[in-house]
Amino acid sequence: MSVLAEFTLSSEEFHFGEVLSRNSPRHVELKQVVPIQKGAAPYFWAEDDDAVRFEETLRGYQCIKSLKRIDQIGDHVLYRIQSSEETNIFSGILESDGVLLQASGDTTWKLQTLFSDRKELGKFFDFCKDNEINIQVRRVYPLSSTNEDGGDFGLTSKQRTALAVAADHGYFKSPSDVTLDEIGDELGISSQACSKRIRSGVEKLVTNALETTR
Repeated sequence: MSVLAEFTLSSEEFHFGEVLSRNSPRHVELKQVVPIQKGAAPYFWAEDDDAVRFEETLRGYQCIKSLKRIDQIGDHVLYRIQSSEETNIFSGILESDGVLLQASGDTTWKLQTLFSDRKELGKFFDFCKDNEINIQVRRVYPLSSTNEDGGDFGLTSKQRTALAVAADHGYFKSPSDVTLDEIGDELGISSQACSKRIRSGVEKLVTNALETTR
């Protein structure tokens, strides 16, 4: 079963991130990693007022083997960048049959990745440990827990709304500040439907959150 993993690491652990954050573009977002003959090359969007200065500065770093501008939309420029280091977080993702879905940050970077199964995810964790890459795992959850109506932790929009309304009105306090009838009235559903929606949302939220500890 395919699994999604979200983790963070500091820019000191992530040389690309360190180089990019030093040069202070307004926003940097990694989108995809592609395999090449030796290593891996990620694509990333950078938003900067002076793209030429940004490119010249990056090419001055020894850890940057190549930098290619792919496209530009306004101040947003799409690049492909290749590291001179053969061992890095990107090669670890590819060696573990993984895909980088998204990454963004400055001093701390958050990466979202997809692996074919938990065995491959375990290989990636081993790669990080063996190469002394310190990552902080935030979430691990099955791809099947997300859908077009879903959001964080696999919640549907209706479940998210019900949980948000319940929390906002103090339903989870002890004692509760509001009844299921009152929450149901605000949502336009019966108290029974409201109870089911909140319980199923809490169950999914807790189950997917605890995946990070397994």
